[in-house]
Amino acid sequence: MTDYWWPPSRIYYLRDQVIWLVGLLDDLEVDRWPPEPGDSDTLNEHGYLTCAYIKYDELPQPILVWEVAYKGSYEIQYQRHGRAIVKAPFIDAAEVYAEMTERLKTTGEAGEALIDEVRSGITQCDYLSRPAQRACNYLSRERRRRQTYPQWRATVEKRKKSLKVQ
Repeated sequence: MTDYWWPPSRIYYLRDQVIWLVGLLDDLEVDRWPPEPGDSDTLNEHGYLTCAYIKYDELPQPILVWEVAYKGSYEIQYQRHGRAIVKAPFIDAAEVYAEMTERLKTTGEAGEALIDEVRSGITQCDYLSRPAQRACNYLSRERRRRQTYPQWRATVEKRKKSLKVQ
């Protein structure tokens, strides 16, 4: 794969992240987020990230905390006033999988080309075929685009033509 690794909280759908996530679709589908390479401290005996419930009694109100260790930083979800805001690690994988599959559906055959090429071992956008590059560029954005993929492609092509004329 690649030397990249991101925790779920740092996914902004940049090009490198899109390619990385496309390569992980099979793991994400079964709710597994890959552990950080070389970080065996946070892995349990099954190879998954470890989590722990911690109760902080020294605070004015006890807070039940779910800490998920990611490279020295912590994502903390807490329970306060009887309302639980506890997020298990598999939820992050499921959310990212759902978002990626929805985005890929909008790109049609170009998205399928992207999946095939990433699974064949291409891990940089520059080495992808033109349709796969377009799909990667369309998917690379923190929020989904308002334009459909064909509309976006037409806009990009129009912009390229106007730059060639000048």
